[in-house]
Amino acid sequence: MHFDLNEEHQQIHAAVERVIRDHVDLTELTRGQGGSDDIRQKLQPVLSDMGLSSLLAPEDAGGMGLGLLGLCALSDLFGENAVPTSTIQQALGAWLVAEHGDEQQKNRWLSALLADQVQVSFAICSASGSWLPEDWNESAADSSIQKLHVESPEAGLFVVATKDGLVLIPGEEVAEQGERREALDVTRPLGQLEFKTTDASPIGDFGVAQRVYDALLILTAADAAGAGRRALHLAVEYLETRKQFGRALGSFQGLKHQLANMAVDIEPAIFLCWYAAHLWDLEAHEASRIAALAKAHATDVAVKTARASVEAHGGIGYTWEYPLHLLLKRAMFDRMVYASPQRLRERVARISEDEAA
Repeated sequence: MHFDLNEEHQQIHAAVERVIRDHVDLTELTRGQGGSDDIRQKLQPVLSDMGLSSLLAPEDAGGMGLGLLGLCALSDLFGENAVPTSTIQQALGAWLVAEHGDEQQKNRWLSALLADQVQVSFAICSASGSWLPEDWNESAADSSIQKLHVESPEAGLFVVATKDGLVLIPGEEVAEQGERREALDVTRPLGQLEFKTTDASPIGDFGVAQRVYDALLILTAADAAGAGRRALHLAVEYLETRKQFGRALGSFQGLKHQLANMAVDIEPAIFLCWYAAHLWDLEAHEASRIAALAKAHATDVAVKTARASVEAHGGIGYTWEYPLHLLLKRAMFDRMVYASPQRLRERVARISEDEAA
């Protein structure tokens, strides 16, 4: 089975990488939310001009039709550089409306989403604190829906998960917004929202909702894989230049073994994400199981690698001014959002039992 990036994927990846190199400074991000907001304001218009919000949507709807695999490669790149951007969710939202929206929804939202003129956010976590589709108990028939841990709480359009499927709710239908919380990852603010449902419009059944959930798992896994890999590279660079007793720290056998173990953990993780994205694109029967497995494994090893990198740096690894903590926090955020590895592995077991039945 071939699930590598094709030439078009690689060209877009290289172009976006150049843009990130010109606009994103990890040291600037250490200034907290202020640094993140400044970079987002500079970077987002450039990414919008590149048309990345249309990457996943089909060509007949005005998109690029490059599949989740192409978007997965970008998510990995954004995680590697701790990029504060809504591009990934924009692309997924545009795909959802293009593939499953009715004519009214397409006329109202599709062109704006493809052009990145309205920000979209996915409200998944139930008021009970559960992310898993089998635990969604809200209904579009309810007068209001409460969701926790909503990324980009000031978005103009929300995709809200319910037990019946997904509904689109405009940003002006947010009935109550809790105090904006500074998330562990300063590049991705969270909010607790209560949505009025007077202008809610269903889009896709529960099967579509699970497919969107799987896509979010895969994209988050790729983001974590990128963050973990960058943490490893920072450790290698530091140990190659830092000297003790007249020798580079990286020449000591104990640290060599530590770096080797980190590489063995994190380097293959992105390929599991690509495989999961490939199955999602094919709508394969095992796509949900592999999506959950990829998210559980990639986020686990990303956090493990980033923590080991902090240890390898010694005291400087713990300082606010050194950017390594951004990557550790990003990996930790990715590990817990959309369900913890433990809950996802339980989901994998349940799906496996259903497949075997």
